[in-house]
Amino acid sequence: YKIMTLSELIQKAVTNYGDNDFIIDRELYRRKKHSYNDIFEQANSLCIFFKEKGIEKGDKIIIYLPNSSDYTSLLWACALSGVIAVPVDFNSTNEFVRGIMNRVMGKLLICSKYKSLQLKDKEVYIEDFDLGNNKIKEPIAVKEDDIVEIMFTSGTTSAPKGVVLTHKNIISNVKSITKLIYFDNY
Repeated sequence: YKIMTLSELIQKAVTNYGDNDFIIDRELYRRKKHSYNDIFEQANSLCIFFKEKGIEKGDKIIIYLPNSSDYTSLLWACALSGVIAVPVDFNSTNEFVRGIMNRVMGKLLICSKYKSLQLKDKEVYIEDFDLGNNKIKEPIAVKEDDIVEIMFTSGTTSAPKGVVLTHKNIISNVKSITKLIYFDNY
């Protein structure tokens, strides 16, 4: 079994490690543990949400959130559905985020209601999601050359440029790591 896409890697990780702890959200006074199954179920719910919003394979969503289990669920949902993630640094200015949204022709901005850009019909607050137990009815076929994300990065002398990353790019990085670090069940 040769893993070719990030969605295959995600599904294999869920199969092999399902109930194991995957992410721990550190809140002010407590920690909340999330298993691989938890994140996968949330990602499935987000895939259904994308479909209900008319967001399809190849469409781009802007993720403007701090690091969290929700962020991971969104990235997984994009990898599983073929929707292209465009993560933006949570410390970016609203003007910068609006500029990225326009440059990539983003269909949706997912952000916190505490850091809103006031984009009305193109903005959804993570706090409003009901990430319940939904299963994807029909998995979306993604290929190794499909785009997973567009990462905006810059050098010291220019404005950020969008770097396009495909499933093949990311899986290639994972494979190179496995030559240095042993991962059971890979």
